[in-house]
Amino acid sequence: MGAALALDTTQATALALSAHIPPGDVHPAILNGFELAVWRDSAGQLNLWEDRCPHRGMRLSFGFVRQDRLTCLYHGWEFGSDSGCKRIPAHPDLEPPKTLCAKPFAVAERFGMVVLNGAPHDDGTWYGVRTIFVPRPLQDVAIPDISETPWRTDGPFMLGTIDTHQVAVALHATSDGHSAIHVTTTHPDMDKRLSLARALVDHRQAMTQETT
Repeated sequence: MGAALALDTTQATALALSAHIPPGDVHPAILNGFELAVWRDSAGQLNLWEDRCPHRGMRLSFGFVRQDRLTCLYHGWEFGSDSGCKRIPAHPDLEPPKTLCAKPFAVAERFGMVVLNGAPHDDGTWYGVRTIFVPRPLQDVAIPDISETPWRTDGPFMLGTIDTHQVAVALHATSDGHSAIHVTTTHPDMDKRLSLARALVDHRQAMTQETT
């Protein structure tokens, strides 16, 4: 049996667009082959856990959020935002032991993205543009040519401008030979954001063709 995957929590890494995880929703993410579940409660609190129920290993991202609890699809175990199990339907009168927990990771939001090991920061209003997946290892992924000014680096982000508004790009490795590109912007115009999204699709097609 191969060694279990471990998650590097020493580096901040953008994993998804905040707009893709509205309150009451759960979303899967993969970082270097490690499977994660991202979900948000009704108050807007974001949670990032290993995508594995501690009971039978079912992916928690297959579940659903109800009454601010993430419920496993397999046997209905319910987990609160503190990652602790709150209810076991097969034993409704049992108070679950404190040791029954999902595995949480530090998470924050920056520039409209979900960030593993990120620090909370008020960056103003950011809009999700798109996430694309490309069949390239992270070191071979090109930054899309969408900024009208030179890119500057801020942690895992590349920041530029378009029509005097900010645009942010972040990359992460999903699995061997595959990566994701996330893009957000402060631009309020929907047509401009659609134009950026189309540019990302063209970028993905170009990178895909280069690998075939």
